[in-house]
Amino acid sequence: MANILIMGCGYIGTHLGLLLAKNGHAVWGAKRKVDSLPFGIKPVKVDVMNLTDTDLPDKLDYVFYMVSPDAYSDEAYRIAYEHGIRNLLFALEKAHQKPKRIIMVSSTGVYGQQRGEWVDECSKTEPMDFAGFRVLMGEETFLDSTFNVSIVRLAGIYGPGRENLIQRVKTAQAKCSVRSPCTNRIHLADAVGLLSHIMNLTDPENIYLGVDSEPCSRNDVIQWIAKQVGVKVEWSDNPDKSSQRPTSNKKCQNTRILASGYHFIYPSFKEGYGALIRGRFQKQPEPEAELESSQ
Repeated sequence: MANILIMGCGYIGTHLGLLLAKNGHAVWGAKRKVDSLPFGIKPVKVDVMNLTDTDLPDKLDYVFYMVSPDAYSDEAYRIAYEHGIRNLLFALEKAHQKPKRIIMVSSTGVYGQQRGEWVDECSKTEPMDFAGFRVLMGEETFLDSTFNVSIVRLAGIYGPGRENLIQRVKTAQAKCSVRSPCTNRIHLADAVGLLSHIMNLTDPENIYLGVDSEPCSRNDVIQWIAKQVGVKVEWSDNPDKSSQRPTSNKKCQNTRILASGYHFIYPSFKEGYGALIRGRFQKQPEPEAELESSQ
C-alpha cells in the first residue's frame, strides 16, 4: 500500500483517487474546498499559495500535481504553475520527504504546431499562448528539481460529466468549418488509467503524451457524432468560437505510452463518444468493462 497525495483533486483527481483507493492505497486529496471529495479520499484543505510542510501527510510515496487555474488568465496560470509548484517542492524538502515519484498533469498546449504535423515527447515545444507557456515553465521547474518526476501531457478530456460536444452537436451549436484543424483527445477513463499505470512503472520516462490513438479533424468528430445522434450537420464559414484559447493544428502520437504496456479502454473518439451516446440517448446498458472504467 502506498501513501498518495493528489494536489488539485478535482475532476480527474477525484476519479484517480477513487481508483487508487479501490486498489488499496491511502489517498489524500488536497484542494481549497474539500466538501465535494467522496468517501475513500482523505481531505487536505489547503490553497497552493499557502501550502507548507505541515499540510503534507506523512511518508508520501507518490504525489500527483494537477492543480487547475481559477481562470483563463496569465495570473491564474502563474499561481498554479509557478507559485503552486515551488510551494510544493519547498514543502516536501522542508518536511524531509522524498516520494518515489511526482507525476505532473500537463497539457498538449505546450505544443504550438500549426501545419498538422505529428508531434511526440521529443518535438519542439513552442506554446501559442500564456497558458501553454506557464504550463511549460511548470514542467521545467519540476524536471529541474531533485525529485523523480514524470510529466503527462494530456489532450482534451471528455467523458462522464464532460459531454458538452455531444450537446453542442445535437443543438447545432457545433458546426463544421472549411478550416478544420486536427484535434487530439483522451477519455477520462484512460486519463485516469494511464496516470495509475505510470505510477506503477518501475522506471518510467520523464515525459509522456496522454492522447488516444486517433487524432483527427474537428469536422470528423462532429460529423460522426451527428450521425450517431441522428441530426443534420451544419456548416459555417467561421471556426467555432466556443473556446477562448487559440487553436493549434497537430497530431499527437501516443507511441511511448503504448510501448510502456498501457492498453487503451477507448482507443479512439468513436469508442469513447459511442459509449457516452448509448448511455445518454439510447438508454442502453453499458458493457461491464465500460462501467468499471468510468468509476
